[in-house]
Amino acid sequence: MLRRPVRALCAAALLLSACGDPSSSSPADVTDGDAADTGVLTGDTAGAEDGTATNDGTTPTDTAVSPGDTTTGPGDTSGTPDTVTPIQPPVCGDCTLSCGAHGRCEHVQGVGPACLCEPGYQDHDDDGSCLPACATAALACGSGQACSDTSGTATCVNAAKPPIYIAFHWHMHQPIYWPYEKISQTEASHQGDMGYSFYQIHNDRYGNYTSWPKNAVAAGAGLAHLGAQVSLSGSLMENLDSMAGAGAGFGGWVDPWKQGAAMKTSLGNPRLDLVAFGYHHPLMGLIDPQDMRFQLATHRTMADRHFGGTRSKGIFPPECAFSERMIPALVAEGLEWSFVDNIHFDRAHRDYPFAPESNLPAPNRADQTNQAPLSWESLNDLWAPGKVSAPWGYQPHWVEYRDPATCEVSRMIAVPAARYEGNEDARGGFGALSYEKVLSQHEPYNTDPDHPMLVVLHHDGDNYGGGTDSYYHANFQNFVAWVQSQPDRFVATTVQDYLDLFPPDPDDVIHVEDGSWSGADNGDPEFHKWNGDPAGDGYSPDRTSWAVITAAKNRVLTAEAITPHTSVDAILDGSGNDTDKAWHYLLNGETSCYWYWDGTGAWDSHPARAANLAVPYADNVIGGGADTVPPTIYLPQREPYNPGLGNEPEDFDVWTFAYDVSGLAEVSLYVRVDADGVRTGANDIYAGGDWTALAMTRTDVNATTNPSPTYVASAYSARVDAAKDTLVDYYVLAKDSGGREARSPIMHVWVGSGGATNPTGDPLWTPANPTRNDVITIVGTQPANVHWGVDGWKLPPAEYWPAGSTAWTDGKAIESPLSGPDGDGKYTLELGPFDQTAVGEVNWLFHAGDDWYPGDQTITIAP
Repeated sequence: MLRRPVRALCAAALLLSACGDPSSSSPADVTDGDAADTGVLTGDTAGAEDGTATNDGTTPTDTAVSPGDTTTGPGDTSGTPDTVTPIQPPVCGDCTLSCGAHGRCEHVQGVGPACLCEPGYQDHDDDGSCLPACATAALACGSGQACSDTSGTATCVNAAKPPIYIAFHWHMHQPIYWPYEKISQTEASHQGDMGYSFYQIHNDRYGNYTSWPKNAVAAGAGLAHLGAQVSLSGSLMENLDSMAGAGAGFGGWVDPWKQGAAMKTSLGNPRLDLVAFGYHHPLMGLIDPQDMRFQLATHRTMADRHFGGTRSKGIFPPECAFSERMIPALVAEGLEWSFVDNIHFDRAHRDYPFAPESNLPAPNRADQTNQAPLSWESLNDLWAPGKVSAPWGYQPHWVEYRDPATCEVSRMIAVPAARYEGNEDARGGFGALSYEKVLSQHEPYNTDPDHPMLVVLHHDGDNYGGGTDSYYHANFQNFVAWVQSQPDRFVATTVQDYLDLFPPDPDDVIHVEDGSWSGADNGDPEFHKWNGDPAGDGYSPDRTSWAVITAAKNRVLTAEAITPHTSVDAILDGSGNDTDKAWHYLLNGETSCYWYWDGTGAWDSHPARAANLAVPYADNVIGGGADTVPPTIYLPQREPYNPGLGNEPEDFDVWTFAYDVSGLAEVSLYVRVDADGVRTGANDIYAGGDWTALAMTRTDVNATTNPSPTYVASAYSARVDAAKDTLVDYYVLAKDSGGREARSPIMHVWVGSGGATNPTGDPLWTPANPTRNDVITIVGTQPANVHWGVDGWKLPPAEYWPAGSTAWTDGKAIESPLSGPDGDGKYTLELGPFDQTAVGEVNWLFHAGDDWYPGDQTITIAP
């Protein structure tokens, strides 16, 4: 079996965001299938004119990365057909290796067909046989023993309980505050526009951006593995250079970072690991592979210019926002692991105990594919409204992306970043987070000596308590002393040291849900902070900015195809040819802070301002060549996120933006209903199954930015009416006037049964259709009251009030507490039987603190 299929691999915060404090009015105070033809599908039909899906395959280096991109030459120019005929996507290459029992053949990026073991099985001795891993073997090992499968056979071995490993990630960022000016120019010209001094924002964080992180890790130099990961955005480095050049401070700011990186752990890895990052802090889950690679390549070039030395093998994606769609681009740029907020491990497990107190929507069942045996742990002595998985959610695992056109699999390691512990550490480290009280709660679950639990405390390194002098000095020294005093229980480490010591099993592949850390909208899977809903007037600054960037990107991609960029250095510097300059400005326009700080004219207009700087250079090139590039499609979004769950309707709308230099002839939504409702690799490829094509309705986007954008993409939408309890795959296809096609990545959604299920998929009440003689059991997933009335919200007759009920102030309802939890973690309330005073229906919803959910429910009571 292939143990290292890509290359030889070594074995956020509750109160903050990388772009700033969400409660602040300005950033001055902060820094930063199987498939079948089942189901009914309908859609709107409309003409199309004028895609994220895809790119033209040109990349910063020689390796083309274009997941989801299939193009054709000139062809149909007749416009959108009255009847859309489903296309036949290319068939993936056969993977015909014989891999034996519990083995599977995959096309692996850079390798080709290869055998991998199915989840739960391993081939650690490389003899070609996939045998049960420890989790699958489920051995009952005695006291002082643990299961180990490193020999190729799961067996009980003598083993002391391993220590818990602790790592840190500190994120440092400042944006280009005015596209595309040096900060010295912006300080002189735009303080009045923005309302604060840009120099002051940086000088308030002088220690964070110079010596404090180095001082912290130096205090632990006596520990074999202690260190920290740091992400320094390219725009921050650029700003510090500009201030130093203007004599405004930060002279020699680079030296402490070089000193910290030069300090080595016992395994020879940097104690300050300056991890990879997107240069302008883009929300990588919403941009294309081409853009990602340029953002990574320019950042790497900037880091090389300043620090030289060994490049990190890992990345902290901006906002810790990760999607498996990112993997091919990250791997192509030489990265081997990425931080992922571990709530997106947990939410993708089929047994996840969803809690609305997490301030997130329920996970969609299409994402809940992980089945590893695990325990659910409740954390105390910190803000942790939901249970966490142990040890699974604190162990690195492999994650994969399957190219939907070629079937090729790209994979890297997902390093779990501890959501709740990281939030608490951000309040001030050892002085705020009770390391002993909190981390000791993990010890009973830390039983795998081959893969001990790794707790990564990740947060901004320049905000709040986690950005103070005391955090990096006194409090961190207290942490060092605490670790030194009990080396058998806790070990401070860098991520790279941990991976060198405890690489994840090559066949330990999991799925992670899209999403970021909790600093913005708690990291929901829709990246909602950057896809904000329209206001009452129908306008969304966030969505308008994506329409502008989509149009500008297509024009820059077209220029790239005519006259390629000359070098990454030229893109970074804004020198070279016109294509280099176009990329220089477009990448700046993807700064996620421009979306984060929406609601003010300057920030809402920055993407348009940057795009308007980029497109004149692209147009210079386009005027001298032919369009050979397919349309650009923004990553398709849907409303609602969980159709058919709770009070949401089963039908859902898919919307996107699309643009092409030559104009669009067709924009269609392709939909496929899965036969058995189980998501497998077959759901991730275009080939196979019966696709239904729905023509998407076009709407003009009227941008109110200042300045107005030179170009703006149109919005497209279609409604999907699918059968209840189905798994649906969908993607957007756009065709330009020359017949060139682009496809978005394939998206997945589980459509629930509508109205009568809670977030776990269980019924909200039983029996489903009660009579007056039945006892109705209302089922919840957390402590709450049932707020209820009868017959159109009237006060229930007194004889039906459960014990502990109280009248609500409006005189139309009462509140009755749920009991529990029971052995299954459920909370229940019994109502009825309603066999005395006549009652025709019960009206109700849950009430917990300030939360009212899942919307008004009605239980009809038969006579």
